[in-house]
Amino acid sequence: MKRFFSLLYRVNELACRVLLVVLVLVVTFSVFGRYVLGWTPAWGVPIASMAMIAIAFLGTSLGVYDESHLKLTLIDLVLPTRVIRWIDRVHTVLVFGFGVLLVYYGIRLADLGRLSRIPGIGIRTFWFYVIVPIAGFVLAVHCLERLSRPARTLKSTAEQSQTRL
Repeated sequence: MKRFFSLLYRVNELACRVLLVVLVLVVTFSVFGRYVLGWTPAWGVPIASMAMIAIAFLGTSLGVYDESHLKLTLIDLVLPTRVIRWIDRVHTVLVFGFGVLLVYYGIRLADLGRLSRIPGIGIRTFWFYVIVPIAGFVLAVHCLERLSRPARTLKSTAEQSQTRL
């Protein structure tokens, strides 16, 4: 099972990297076209928006998997490690629930997107919205992986900050 989680993480990370390259290339070409050629491609903004949204949604699950997301750590300095680990578990369950909601409502949203097209590129809006349930699924799976780890292997934020010092 650990291989599956690791593979999913690597695929997700690769997708984010590719999308970032696409975003940079599209924005660079759009700016070059506008200021040098005097022509802006109609597809520049929609593709850049799609890439940015996909990076934001998929990148969220990367932070959950490797525990690199932002945290408010002030409370971690005063509470015992056992309580902090319990709070981390509750937090992970809540994020898992958010992932499930993203899947449910994302599917409904993508279904509505079958009825319209994105101006400038002419593809169905479905392809713009389909990233929401995909990212929700990946987020939920990464939360399940995090919940499957024994509590003693999860470092509290206080322990992480002490190791950095």
